[in-house]
Amino acid sequence: MSLVSTAYDAMIARVEALFPVTHGSYQRLSNTYDVEANPDIYLDMGWGVAFGQAVNTNRNLCSLVTTKRTVTVVLTRTNDATDNDDSGRDTVIKALLEDGRTVVNDFERGFRLADTDINCQFISDGGVETAGPDDSFYYVLRLQFEVELFDAP
Repeated sequence: MSLVSTAYDAMIARVEALFPVTHGSYQRLSNTYDVEANPDIYLDMGWGVAFGQAVNTNRNLCSLVTTKRTVTVVLTRTNDATDNDDSGRDTVIKALLEDGRTVVNDFERGFRLADTDINCQFISDGGVETAGPDDSFYYVLRLQFEVELFDAP
């Protein structure tokens, strides 16, 4: 198995450890690449990991090729507040942001994935977005990470 598979498994394991799947809590999204394609029950409190593009860092270290791959951790929460319930909506958004901070803090404390050949660094988040019918039913937070792999050619 290559380091890409190791990084994939490590990212899933890290986020799953933060948000274990139990009744009434976070569920792993079945399709992280198209959030709205997931069943509603997963979007109520969902998480997923999406692997994006990789670029060659053009650093040759001891005959190892290094690449950086964009990885997105996606968190979702349902907007169960009515149009006039500002407090309820604020509570949901703050909970989503706090969950995002939990993920970022975990990766800031331990930036290595699985072993010494995989670095992981938080880059940014895209802010709170809406998804669902009329773009108002679910809140989505996408956290961008960069995973650097030192792999043999």
